[in-house]
Amino acid sequence: MRRKGFTLTELLVVVMIIGLLAAVVQPRFHKVVDTYRALEAEHVMTAVRNEQTVRCTLDKDYTKQAGKLVSMPAHDSSNFAYRLTTTGVVAASLTQDYTLVMKSYQHGGICCQAQDGAGTGYCGELIRNYPLCSAYSVTDETGCDAPAD
Repeated sequence: MRRKGFTLTELLVVVMIIGLLAAVVQPRFHKVVDTYRALEAEHVMTAVRNEQTVRCTLDKDYTKQAGKLVSMPAHDSSNFAYRLTTTGVVAASLTQDYTLVMKSYQHGGICCQAQDGAGTGYCGELIRNYPLCSAYSVTDETGCDAPAD
Protein backbone atom coordinates (compact mmCIF):
# COMPACT_ATOMS: atom_id res chain seq x y z
CA MET A 1 0.00 0.00 0.00
CA ARG A 2 1.44 3.35 -1.06
CA ARG A 3 0.85 6.45 1.08
CA LYS A 4 0.32 9.85 -0.46
CA GLY A 5 2.00 12.82 1.24
CA PHE A 6 5.24 14.72 1.61
CA THR A 7 8.50 13.37 2.91
CA LEU A 8 10.38 15.12 5.68
CA THR A 9 13.07 16.14 3.19
CA GLU A 10 10.55 17.81 0.89
CA LEU A 11 9.05 19.74 3.81
CA LEU A 12 12.50 20.87 4.97
CA VAL A 13 13.36 22.13 1.48
CA VAL A 14 10.11 24.14 1.34
CA VAL A 15 10.74 25.63 4.81
CA MET A 16 14.31 26.58 3.82
CA ILE A 17 13.10 28.28 0.62
CA ILE A 18 10.45 30.25 2.53
CA GLY A 19 13.04 31.26 5.15
CA LEU A 20 15.47 32.42 2.47
CA LEU A 21 12.79 34.47 0.73
CA ALA A 22 11.73 36.05 4.03
CA ALA A 23 15.34 36.98 4.84
CA VAL A 24 15.71 38.72 1.48
CA VAL A 25 12.32 40.50 1.48
CA GLN A 26 12.16 41.61 5.14
CA PRO A 27 14.72 44.48 5.04
CA ARG A 28 13.13 45.95 1.91
CA PHE A 29 9.69 45.67 3.51
CA HIS A 30 10.85 47.70 6.53
CA LYS A 31 12.22 50.44 4.26
CA VAL A 32 8.88 50.67 2.47
CA VAL A 33 6.94 50.82 5.75
CA ASP A 34 9.24 53.53 7.17
CA THR A 35 8.94 55.53 3.96
CA TYR A 36 5.14 55.42 4.16
CA ARG A 37 5.39 56.58 7.76
CA ALA A 38 7.50 59.51 6.55
CA LEU A 39 4.81 60.30 3.99
CA GLU A 40 2.35 60.75 6.87
CA ALA A 41 4.59 63.47 8.28
CA GLU A 42 5.05 64.99 4.85
CA HIS A 43 1.28 65.27 4.37
CA VAL A 44 0.77 66.87 7.79
CA MET A 45 3.63 69.31 7.20
CA THR A 46 2.26 70.29 3.79
CA ALA A 47 -1.23 70.83 5.25
CA VAL A 48 0.23 73.02 8.01
CA ARG A 49 2.19 74.99 5.41
CA ASN A 50 -0.95 75.55 3.35
CA GLU A 51 -2.87 76.73 6.41
CA GLN A 52 -0.05 79.09 7.44
CA THR A 53 -0.01 80.48 3.88
CA VAL A 54 -3.72 81.18 4.14
CA ARG A 55 -3.08 83.03 7.43
CA CYS A 56 -0.57 85.24 5.59
CA THR A 57 -3.07 85.90 2.83
CA LEU A 58 -5.45 87.14 5.52
CA ASP A 59 -2.74 89.48 6.89
CA LYS A 60 -2.07 87.35 9.96
CA ASP A 61 1.39 86.22 11.06
CA TYR A 62 2.43 82.59 11.30
CA THR A 63 1.26 81.00 14.52
CA LYS A 64 3.28 78.77 16.83
CA GLN A 65 0.14 77.67 18.65
CA ALA A 66 -0.82 74.27 17.30
CA GLY A 67 -4.39 74.67 18.57
CA LYS A 68 -5.00 77.50 16.11
CA LEU A 69 -4.33 75.25 13.12
CA VAL A 70 -6.92 72.73 11.97
CA SER A 71 -4.32 70.68 10.09
CA MET A 72 -1.98 70.29 13.08
CA PRO A 73 -2.67 67.06 15.01
CA ALA A 74 -3.87 67.71 18.56
CA HIS A 75 -1.75 64.81 19.80
CA ASP A 76 1.33 63.03 18.55
CA SER A 77 0.55 60.25 16.11
CA SER A 78 1.88 56.74 16.65
CA ASN A 79 4.72 57.60 14.26
CA PHE A 80 5.66 61.27 14.83
CA ALA A 81 5.73 64.06 17.39
CA TYR A 82 4.94 67.38 15.69
CA ARG A 83 5.86 70.89 16.78
CA LEU A 84 5.70 74.32 15.19
CA THR A 85 8.66 76.66 14.95
CA THR A 86 8.65 80.36 14.09
CA THR A 87 8.92 79.68 10.36
CA GLY A 88 8.31 75.97 9.89
CA VAL A 89 7.28 72.63 11.34
CA VAL A 90 9.22 69.69 12.77
CA ALA A 91 8.19 66.01 12.84
CA ALA A 92 10.35 63.80 15.10
CA SER A 93 10.01 60.09 14.39
CA LEU A 94 8.86 58.03 17.37
CA THR A 95 9.89 54.73 15.77
CA GLN A 96 13.32 55.54 14.24
CA ASP A 97 16.20 57.94 14.87
CA TYR A 98 15.42 60.79 12.48
CA THR A 99 13.49 64.05 12.27
CA LEU A 100 11.83 65.60 9.23
CA VAL A 101 12.04 69.40 9.15
CA MET A 102 10.28 72.01 7.04
CA LYS A 103 12.53 74.99 7.78
CA SER A 104 10.45 77.49 5.85
CA TYR A 105 6.72 77.69 5.14
CA GLN A 106 7.50 79.87 2.13
CA HIS A 107 10.04 77.47 0.66
CA GLY A 108 8.13 74.32 1.62
CA GLY A 109 11.06 71.93 1.23
CA ILE A 110 11.52 69.09 3.71
CA CYS A 111 14.89 67.87 4.93
CA CYS A 112 15.92 64.96 7.15
CA GLN A 113 18.02 65.27 10.27
CA ALA A 114 19.64 62.29 11.96
CA GLN A 115 19.11 62.18 15.72
CA ASP A 116 22.82 61.67 16.36
CA GLY A 117 23.56 64.82 14.34
CA ALA A 118 26.41 63.11 12.47
CA GLY A 119 26.24 61.56 9.04
CA THR A 120 23.04 60.40 7.41
CA GLY A 121 21.88 58.20 10.29
CA TYR A 122 18.51 56.67 9.53
CA CYS A 123 17.83 59.32 6.85
CA GLY A 124 19.86 57.22 4.42
CA GLU A 125 17.62 54.22 5.06
CA LEU A 126 14.47 55.89 3.72
CA ILE A 127 13.52 55.20 0.12
CA ARG A 128 12.65 58.87 -0.43
CA ASN A 129 15.81 60.91 -0.78
CA TYR A 130 15.28 63.81 1.61
CA PRO A 131 18.25 66.19 1.66
CA LEU A 132 20.12 66.29 4.96
CA CYS A 133 19.25 69.33 7.05
CA SER A 134 22.94 70.00 7.68
CA ALA A 135 23.41 70.58 3.93
CA TYR A 136 20.02 72.20 3.33
CA SER A 137 19.70 75.94 3.64
CA VAL A 138 16.90 78.38 3.02
CA THR A 139 16.98 82.12 3.43
CA ASP A 140 16.09 83.41 6.86
CA GLU A 141 12.56 84.66 7.17
CA THR A 142 10.89 86.45 9.99
CA GLY A 143 7.27 85.86 9.09
CA CYS A 144 4.76 86.49 6.35
CA ASP A 145 6.57 89.61 5.10
CA ALA A 146 9.76 87.74 4.20
CA PRO A 147 10.50 87.50 0.47
CA ALA A 148 9.58 84.21 -1.18
CA ASP A 149 12.39 82.00 -2.51
